[in-house]
Amino acid sequence: MKVVAGTSNPNKLAGIERAFRTYFEDVELFHVDVPSGIPPQPFGLGQIVEGARNRALNALKALELCDYGVGVEGGMFELEGHYYE
Repeated sequence: MKVVAGTSNPNKLAGIERAFRTYFEDVELFHVDVPSGIPPQPFGLGQIVEGARNRALNALKALELCDYGVGVEGGMFELEGHYYE
């Protein structure tokens, strides 16, 4: 199983690899820096999800030999009057 992540963040890569190894025995993880297509500080779940999806799709385009593309995006969002990051 070949997986490409749209990030070079070591913490995100470790989490992605751990998640895939939970379900698949043979995992090869690659990473590429790709644009998210959203503002540097995403605000709202819509932007966060859009950025993660864009990173996953852009990573797959960059390394077409992979089976899965993964995007991880952080940001701020409001829930019931409180802000979370």
